[in-house]
Amino acid sequence: MKTFLGFWIVAGVLMMSGSVFADADYFMGTEIGSSARSIRVGGVEGFSSNSDSVFENPAALFRIESSSLALFSTNLMGEVPYYNAAIGMATPMGSFGIGFNTVGVADIPRARLQAEGTQWEYLSEIGSFSLTKSVYKIGYSVAQSERIHLGVSATCYSTVIDTVTGSGVNFDVGMLYDADGIGVSLLLRNIATGLKVQYSNGEAENLPLETIVGTRFVVGDLDVMGQMKILGSSKKLAKSAALNYTPSLIPFIRVSGGYKEFPVLNEIRGKVSVGLGIDVFGNQFDYAYEHSDHPEYSGIHYFSLALNF
Repeated sequence: MKTFLGFWIVAGVLMMSGSVFADADYFMGTEIGSSARSIRVGGVEGFSSNSDSVFENPAALFRIESSSLALFSTNLMGEVPYYNAAIGMATPMGSFGIGFNTVGVADIPRARLQAEGTQWEYLSEIGSFSLTKSVYKIGYSVAQSERIHLGVSATCYSTVIDTVTGSGVNFDVGMLYDADGIGVSLLLRNIATGLKVQYSNGEAENLPLETIVGTRFVVGDLDVMGQMKILGSSKKLAKSAALNYTPSLIPFIRVSGGYKEFPVLNEIRGKVSVGLGIDVFGNQFDYAYEHSDHPEYSGIHYFSLALNF
C-alpha cells in the first residue's frame, strides 16, 4: 500500500510542477499550508501572529511580541510525511524569522516493462528511489509607520530525486496595512523571475512570480477574510475566502470555515475546510479538517502548534 500511494503521490507532485526535468513551474511545498491555522482559513495568507508568517507574508513577522516557535507536520494521504517548522524573534531593529519545510517519499519502486509474447504487459521491479522537496526561508519585517509594515524574505529551494539534485534561490517582498478592524496583505513571491531551480542533469524549472492580495475585516465577533492569487506563468486566478468566529464569552477559542482554490494541471479546483483554534497564554493549538478529492480519503486532519514566549 505504501509503495502504491507513494507512486501516485509522486506522480501528482510531478504533474503539478509540470515535470521535474523540464522548463516548467516549480512545485512549492508551501502550497500544502504553513500550519493547520492557515488550512482552516482557506489558505488566506498574511494574518498569522506566529513565526510561520515567514512562509506567508514576511511583513507579518511584526506581530511577534518576543519570540515564537511554530511546528507543523502531517502525513499526506496517510503515507507521505510533510514537516514544517519556523522560529521568529522581535528585536529593536525589526522582527526576524527562519523556517523550513520538506515533503518526500522513500522506497518508490523503480520498474521496467516486461514482455509477454508479443505484448508488453508486465512491470518488473528493479529497485527503488526517493524524492524529497525542501524549502528554506529567512525573513525580516520592519515598521514603516504605526499601521504599515514591510517585509522581505530569501528562499532556497532544494530537490533530490534519485541521483539528480536541484537547487535555486529567490526572494519575496510584502507589505501589510494593519489597523483596528481592517487588514490588507500584499505579497510578491519570487520577484527575481529570471532565477530558476537548476538540476544536475542540465534541466531547469521556473520560479514564477506570484501576486497575492489578502484582506481581513472584523465585524463584531467575526473575521471575514478573502484572497486573490495570480498563479505563476499560467496567470490563472485562484480565490480563497474564510470566516473566523471568536465568541465574546470564550475569547480564547476560534472557529473557522474556509474555501480555497488551487491549480491541478490546467484546471482550477476548490476545496473546503473547517477548524478550531485554541489560544492559551499566547500559545496556539490549531486543528483543521480539509476535504480531499482522493478516492480513498474523504478528508484530511491537520494539527499544528505555535509557542510564543
